[in-house]
Amino acid sequence: MERFKIETGRMKGAPECMRISKFMHGINNPELTKSLNEHVPRTMEEMMIATTAFIRGEAAAANKKKGHMPWKPQDQSKKHANKRHDFRGHSRDGRGANRFTPLTRTPKEILATEANK
Repeated sequence: MERFKIETGRMKGAPECMRISKFMHGINNPELTKSLNEHVPRTMEEMMIATTAFIRGEAAAANKKKGHMPWKPQDQSKKHANKRHDFRGHSRDGRGANRFTPLTRTPKEILATEANK
C-alpha cells in the first residue's frame, strides 16, 4: 500500500477515478477486493482508510489465532510422543471382520436364478 502511494504520487494529472481503478485492479487479496467492491470508494482517501482497516483486521485475526493457548501444558504433551498404541495380543473379533453374512447359495445357484429371469 505504501509503494502504491509513492508511485501514484508521481503520476501528475491522473484523475482520482483512474488511481482508484488502478489500485483495485492491482489487489491480489480476494477478500479485500470483495470488501472494496461492496462499497466502492469515491476518493483515494476513502480507499486507503478502508484498505488500512482491512489490513488491521487481518493482522488482528492472525494474532488471535497465534495467541490461542492449548488447555494442556506443553510438557505433558511431550510425554506421549509415541501415539501409536501396542495392539499385539488383542483379538480382532468384532472389528469389521465379520460384518457380512455368509452366502447360503452357491454361485451356480445364483447364476441359475439370474438366467431364469
